[in-house]
Amino acid sequence: MNTENLFLLCHLIEAHSFAQIEIKDDDVNITFLDYKWMDETLLENPNLIKHFRADDNIVLTASTLELQAFVREYSAYEEAFTSEVPLKRYHAIKTQ
Repeated sequence: MNTENLFLLCHLIEAHSFAQIEIKDDDVNITFLDYKWMDETLLENPNLIKHFRADDNIVLTASTLELQAFVREYSAYEEAFTSEVPLKRYHAIKTQ
């Protein structure tokens, strides 16, 4: 499955996404939490954060504070945030 379809599929239910956002001048880079990393990490350590599995999906059930602490703790792991979406602001050309 390509990443565009996975991104869409993950948002067919009411859910939050976790992403890092970097803003520099006219560029914005949004880097999303990597599902494969999350899946492997939770298989290795199922008590890391409260969750359950529904079919092939991971549903995080931890509190807001627990989720924030989890994201803060793993935000420095390059392998945790890999799916980058670069955005660039284009300025309109003024015509006279």
